[in-house]
Amino acid sequence: MGDVSVVPDLYRQHGAFIHTISQELVGAAADRLTQQVFAEAWRDRLNFNPSLGTVRNWLVRRARARVSKASPEAEGAVDRLVVADSLHRMEELRRQVVLAGLDESDADSLARRLDQPVATIRANLRRGTDQLKADLAESRLDGDDAGLIDIMTEGPPSLQLVTPPEVVWQAIAAELNLDTGAVTTDDFNRIDEPMPAEEVDSTDAGTSDVDSAAETEEVEEVEDVEEVEDVAAALDEDDRVEVDDKQVEGESVQAAGEPAEQGAAARSVDHLRELAEEADLDRPSWIAPTVVAVALVILIVLILATF
Repeated sequence: MGDVSVVPDLYRQHGAFIHTISQELVGAAADRLTQQVFAEAWRDRLNFNPSLGTVRNWLVRRARARVSKASPEAEGAVDRLVVADSLHRMEELRRQVVLAGLDESDADSLARRLDQPVATIRANLRRGTDQLKADLAESRLDGDDAGLIDIMTEGPPSLQLVTPPEVVWQAIAAELNLDTGAVTTDDFNRIDEPMPAEEVDSTDAGTSDVDSAAETEEVEEVEDVEEVEDVAAALDEDDRVEVDDKQVEGESVQAAGEPAEQGAAARSVDHLRELAEEADLDRPSWIAPTVVAVALVILIVLILATF
């Protein structure tokens, strides 16, 4: 399953980072470890589960798994690189917010300093922190995200990638029977440079939370209006039934020789009801019930006046 021709792209995107990780884990044997990670990852590609994390973190886990006894210092260095890489790939505003501190109590002052809404600051802080924790957990063999605060309090980790020599790609290509000229060291300089602000998808910006909240409120408002209209329509139907009953009653009384004013009142109510029905499409849903209610009051007054 899959086309082996995608391996060069995979290596261009993640080769420098995995080689940097490998140097922290095994030092001078980093070339060999990098080769093993990519070649074996391709052979084991069917075991990759996107729901468990990104390809990048999956490759970091594979590098860690191949080192039987990495020192605590080396593991800590890898964690810092993972966090630094995660920050490196964040949208600019989110990175600024996260680097300013993980304590949400600073959101108000941070919003004033960055001239952003407080909701935007809080959303970026939450999402940025969640991203750091997820990347840290996905890159570890135990899946634990502990230690993020310690890493951040030591100072923002830096990301200085070590480009693998071309011999690493040549070894991978030979092992997988690929074109050895597909990847050069110049390819990594373009892939791993900081993300320009203009290339950031605007839908991922922190202000999207404010927009989403506004959209949610608008949807809820529409739903509330529809619910009110449904209730009004039901009440309108009840009122119409009541008017019809009174109209029938009025016509019966008139047929029995009762005063003509009652029949006239019933006809007036019927006329008002017809006008309300004609105007119903052009008016808010509460107007028709109101007209009917007024008509009923008029009918009652006229009936009482006849006695």
